[in-house]
Amino acid sequence: LRFKAEDGNAHAQYLYARRLLEDDDPEEAEHWLKQSGAKGNHLAMHMLYKCYRDGKIKDREGEKMRYLLMAVNKEYGFAEYEYSKILAKTKSVMALEYMRQASRHGCPMAEYAIGKYFLERGGTEDALPELERAASKYTWARFYLGLLYFYKLVQLKNLNQFCSPQPRKNCF
Repeated sequence: LRFKAEDGNAHAQYLYARRLLEDDDPEEAEHWLKQSGAKGNHLAMHMLYKCYRDGKIKDREGEKMRYLLMAVNKEYGFAEYEYSKILAKTKSVMALEYMRQASRHGCPMAEYAIGKYFLERGGTEDALPELERAASKYTWARFYLGLLYFYKLVQLKNLNQFCSPQPRKNCF
């Protein structure tokens, strides 16, 4: 793997950097992640951001946001999701747009978050497709979708009891 990384293979550089992180060599990992990111590898860009964010690699040059935005510009859904969460903290109107973009690019956490957003605002029909998409890849969304189906069925059952055309028997 190291030889392929040294030969300039961007994906091998990314994988080698991950291995170095597991072996607790963050400085060398940073070097290979930057090499891979410079070749356009969105996974390396996002990994660098996460390493800076989590303190695995010291953000000496204030590059954390630079690498996140590089991954966002590559339309990497997980980076777009992360960026939308940062924007939401600042109450930016762009937060939902980046969340939707992350969802379109296949990020299950974004699909779940959008579904939950709609659901909390009473938009069950808008929430359902987002949660169904997320449930195929994300366990928590599967659980939440199960709750939605359960409560939706309970509501329908209760509605049918009151709207039933059959006469009710006297309870006395």
